[in-house]
Amino acid sequence: MIILPALSGLAALIQLIIEGAALGALFGSAMGCGAGAISEFQVQGEINKEVAGKCVEQAGEEAIVGATTGAVTGGIFGVAGQVMRPILAVIDDFFRSILGWLDDAARSVAGAVDDAVAGIRKALESVVKGIRGQFNRWRNGWNAQHYKTIAEAPEGAKYVYVIDDSATGLKKIGMTKKPPAERLEALKGSLKSELDYTCIIQTEKDSKLEGNLHSLFADQRTNHPIPHSGQTEWFVLSAVQIAAACSH
Repeated sequence: MIILPALSGLAALIQLIIEGAALGALFGSAMGCGAGAISEFQVQGEINKEVAGKCVEQAGEEAIVGATTGAVTGGIFGVAGQVMRPILAVIDDFFRSILGWLDDAARSVAGAVDDAVAGIRKALESVVKGIRGQFNRWRNGWNAQHYKTIAEAPEGAKYVYVIDDSATGLKKIGMTKKPPAERLEALKGSLKSELDYTCIIQTEKDSKLEGNLHSLFADQRTNHPIPHSGQTEWFVLSAVQIAAACSH
């Protein structure tokens, strides 16, 4: 297993030496021929066989020198290549590991940023929801005091309401298209009890709100002890549940 890479490296080194020698010989012979011919031409004053002979003579000498120089140069580069190859491989592995670490770090940072943004968004949504709920409770509480004095309801108006029976502590969740004052007086007449609105939600667009609230508080549903129309729409609600019902 160790011999094959060694032989491969040696073959590559020999190839570089041969190629260097060949190129050196070619270059040296060309330069030698040119230099010899020029020097002889200066002596003879014309191109003749002496000039050609000098070219051949100088070409042979310089070819040997060029081949030797080329072989040595090729050998040096070959050895340098063999030495540098593992060093370059180590450097390449090092930078690849650095790039891998940076990529992992970037992914971790991006994930952390995404989680932070998601957390902030969730917190803001919670804050906005809380503010909206608080505003709705204030508005619907104001409606409870304002609408119960109105004798006529606007055309198309619907009111989902929470009524408190102070005698039993029960809460009624219902809906009326009549003026809230008229509905309250009708219930008072049926129950002979002191009733008042906890909140009134004007809801022309949300026709399902009453049913949704009934479903939400299904486990708290009960019958009012006094028989009357709507006797089953009464609930035992905590302060938190009342606030939730009035937050729409």
